[in-house]
Amino acid sequence: MPYVDVQTIHNPATGAVAPAAWGDGLRDNQEFFIDPPACSVFDGIGQTLSNSTAAALACGSETFDNDAMHSTVSNSSRITVQTAGRYLFIVTAEFGTNATGIRQVFFRTNGTTTLQGSRFNASNTFGSIFQAVQMIPLAVGEYVEAMGFQNSGGNLSCIPREFAAAFLTRA
Repeated sequence: MPYVDVQTIHNPATGAVAPAAWGDGLRDNQEFFIDPPACSVFDGIGQTLSNSTAAALACGSETFDNDAMHSTVSNSSRITVQTAGRYLFIVTAEFGTNATGIRQVFFRTNGTTTLQGSRFNASNTFGSIFQAVQMIPLAVGEYVEAMGFQNSGGNLSCIPREFAAAFLTRA
């Protein structure tokens, strides 16, 4: 149930009895903020990223999804919001071993707009797990994809260990 502004239902006069709809709105709002929209998805198998080509990271499994934000069947790279607001997005991805080039994880909204992420030079001296975090305001029906990029000179595996969204506040 989305947030409801109880002032739009009815603003009872001082000393008057509040209508049931006003109380229902208050209850719904409290229930919404106790368990706000959120989901966390992943893929245990991963995919192969072509050299120097950004690709959306498909996630075939869900840890949880309390607002029908993700599908494991169609468009599994997307988290689509059902409730407008500001969301915190996190992606953690593991790249295959290779010390050449760069590794990058970032976000893309609605298939077109690229947002910030994390970019690192490849190295044998640190791990191959990278993370990006971004707060993104979204309207109902808009979606975010976690993207992966590498330029090792050849194909490289990438496993999305977690792609998650959590509602923070109304936009």
